[in-house]
Amino acid sequence: AKIARAHSEKLPCMLVVGPKEARSNTVNVRTRGDKETRTVEIGEFLRMAKRKIADKKIDLAFEIDD
Repeated sequence: AKIARAHSEKLPCMLVVGPKEARSNTVNVRTRGDKETRTVEIGEFLRMAKRKIADKKIDLAFEIDD
C-alpha cells in the first residue's frame, strides 16, 4: 500500500528498508519509471542524492555501480 501510494503521488524515488537492509546498512532504491530496484549502501545513496541536489539535477536516475 505504501509503495502504491508513493507511485500515485509520483515521488521521484522510493527507498525500502526492511530487516535485511537494516542489518546490512543498505536501502533498496526504486526510481520512478524504472521497475527494477537496486540495493545500495546508505552512505552511497546519500552521496549520490547530495550530489544531485548540489548540482540541481532534474533527472531522477541514480546510477548504481554494482
